[in-house]
Amino acid sequence: TAISAGSLADGTVYAANFAKGNSVRIEKADSSRTIQFENEFYELPTGYYKSGELVITKKLLGADGKQKKSTDVFYAGIFKDASYTALADMVDTNVVELALNGKAEASTYVQVMVDPGKKVTLYVTETDAEGNPVAGADSFGYEVTVSETSVTIDEQNTGASVIITNQEKEETETEIYTEIETEFDRALMIYDGYDPLSHRPANHVSSDIREAAVIQHIFSDFSVAQVQEALRSTRFYNNFFVAPGKGKRTVVRGLLKLAGKLEKMDGLIVNYHPNEKCRESTQRLILLYRQAVDLAVEMITEMYQSFETGNLVLDEKYERTFEG
Repeated sequence: TAISAGSLADGTVYAANFAKGNSVRIEKADSSRTIQFENEFYELPTGYYKSGELVITKKLLGADGKQKKSTDVFYAGIFKDASYTALADMVDTNVVELALNGKAEASTYVQVMVDPGKKVTLYVTETDAEGNPVAGADSFGYEVTVSETSVTIDEQNTGASVIITNQEKEETETEIYTEIETEFDRALMIYDGYDPLSHRPANHVSSDIREAAVIQHIFSDFSVAQVQEALRSTRFYNNFFVAPGKGKRTVVRGLLKLAGKLEKMDGLIVNYHPNEKCRESTQRLILLYRQAVDLAVEMITEMYQSFETGNLVLDEKYERTFEG
């Protein structure tokens, strides 16, 4: 191997490495051959970096702690601060996509640029596609665990890895809320003299075209036919969960299980006996319901009066939602 040395304008010394030789034989007229060589620097010149590698792995677990295959796509952000406020700039990409593609695990590789004699410290966390952290957010349906709070790469340690494990959250909160509502419905039906196991609470929902037209006048983005279908669906799906007999209960629960919704929606079926765990919540809801009756009368009267007078200035309480 022939070696030829030289230096740049700033004094940086390099050697030209002709790994396959520095000469070729041309045997035919008008033909050509290629000589290849690489310049190898003894010290990196100004503006050059050494390269490191960060491996980020995504693992997905079900609520039971077992590996779960998925087609979901997740994202990880690489930051230069522990508060995850500034994305890193010494990497070839600072937000990476982790597509599971039907598996329970996926990895990606990120190139890290390291200044000679210095080190790079990086912080990795779960983000959305825009690099906004989502770990710990109520709207993110997973508990997130990151194997390393930070990683450091330098000339001696050129590689690092981080494992982000997502475990599905238990659906107990949703189950509890669903059954609380159903137990409250039971109490109201008993108070009104109905059998909570067989009464169809959505039978009063009418899909008559005249009523649908009135509703459509308010929700003008939808057609009368769409409003009618929504009303029919409301009545159908509410009555679907009315199951006084064991036979229908078995069928309904079997269908929910096939759809993977049994644990989440089983609470919509009224139990044969009251759930003692919901006793306190039912009593509280009944109290709030009774307190709301007078307010409802006041608000309805106020609204009709505003229509009659043409003065549509309503109190701020009309702006409230289910969340307050």
